[in-house]
Amino acid sequence: MPEPSPWLFPSTDDPGKHVGRIRAHNILTEAFQTVGIDGASSHSLRRTCLTTMSRAGIPLRTIQEISGHSNLGQLQEYLAVDPADSHKAILSLKY
Repeated sequence: MPEPSPWLFPSTDDPGKHVGRIRAHNILTEAFQTVGIDGASSHSLRRTCLTTMSRAGIPLRTIQEISGHSNLGQLQEYLAVDPADSHKAILSLKY
């Protein structure tokens, strides 16, 4: 019996390696089309993931390391800002 792959998404060519970036993009694009989700992409999933980490309070420097952005300014432009988050921040002020 072959040893299980250490990867969540193993390559079909070599289970010892992970699925490639282009293949992952193609799989996701096909899945979005199949279920009828318009406008979704591997990039939108990445942005949502990073924004979710930020909203959960993960330090931006940690998210930068995970995402591979070269600087914090670049990462901050990438993250979505929800008006509800801005409203919540203002309401948190004690004066």
